[in-house]
Amino acid sequence: MSTIEKISIALTPDLALLVRNTVESGFYTSNSEVICEALRDWGGQTGREPTKNPGN
Repeated sequence: MSTIEKISIALTPDLALLVRNTVESGFYTSNSEVICEALRDWGGQTGREPTKNPGN
């Protein structure tokens, strides 16, 4: 199981509504799942992959 790091993000009202509506649709169970999936999709589209922190 991977380690989870909590971070805080700021969204425009339109993006926050999109996240909430997506969760309320029942396809995702949490805001975090929506954001994680969006970041994975973005990473795949841009060819960016997570890297380790320089201190690790």
